[in-house]
Amino acid sequence: MKHSISSYIISILLIIIGLVAISSFVGGWIDGLESQPVGMLVAGFSLLAVGIITIPNVLDKLNDLGESKAFLYLGILGVLGLGYAVVNSVTTEIDFQNTKEMVEKQTIQRLKDIR
Repeated sequence: MKHSISSYIISILLIIIGLVAISSFVGGWIDGLESQPVGMLVAGFSLLAVGIITIPNVLDKLNDLGESKAFLYLGILGVLGLGYAVVNSVTTEIDFQNTKEMVEKQTIQRLKDIR
């Protein structure tokens, strides 16, 4: 089955973005100056995997094998896991800011008491 070049654009973009995310993680890890969170590495590999899976020739072979439902369920689990990671990272930051504010108030009060 022949595909035009336009059917490969999304796959190519996903692969390039995945490689950029992986390289930025590795680049920050090597020099240690701008380290990226591990989520950047996971996102890079995820984008790379999705880019490879969405190549039209690969999709045709997966449809022939009947594996598309397995990838659908795997994708749903991945989305739920990544959604939990996002919510967890936001709530962790909110908890940290609340704790930081409480500690700052206690420190200011102690400094006032010392005066």
